[in-house]
Amino acid sequence: MPKRLGLVSNPLILYFRGVGALALQQVTDVSVRIAVRGMTLADQIARLASAPGFIYLTLLMHFTVMPLLVNRQAG
Repeated sequence: MPKRLGLVSNPLILYFRGVGALALQQVTDVSVRIAVRGMTLADQIARLASAPGFIYLTLLMHFTVMPLLVNRQAG
């Protein structure tokens, strides 16, 4: 898919694309938790110290490197 769309396959650019997507996702996630659930930033950070929080962080790491993985498989 990346080749059909003419996306750059430079690994550094793909990595920063994943980091940018993660940053946007986290800003949205924190904003929604504050606005909808009434959680403070300290509550959200404390939640990451639990087992579900560790799983969430692991999935976020996978989300960040996904542009690299998808491009490698498509190449």
